[in-house]
Amino acid sequence: MVKEIVVSIGIGATASSTAELPLNAVVQSVDIDVTAAYDGSATFQCGKTGATDEFVGTNDGVDLGTIGTYSLNLRSTKRTSAHAVLASIGGSPSIGAGKVYVTYSVPAA
Repeated sequence: MVKEIVVSIGIGATASSTAELPLNAVVQSVDIDVTAAYDGSATFQCGKTGATDEFVGTNDGVDLGTIGTYSLNLRSTKRTSAHAVLASIGGSPSIGAGKVYVTYSVPAA
């Protein structure tokens, strides 16, 4: 079964999901929906505590200065523990907003 975690992002440094990726989850994709363009040289990362760019790094083609949806398909390794998703905005923008959708599954074996 495919599931999704949604994290709202603004101009704050890091947003954390209320739901956790469960043990053995495999992240399939990360979609970033920029609903209000960010100013300055805003950057984006998505991951977890200790590895804030595990799913999306600052050089992965997300243009926070342009309204739109950016999709990154990947297949992560299985999670060895449950953890929240962290979405981080860098560069100290004064405006900007969006949502991050992390799609994952938990393989049967």
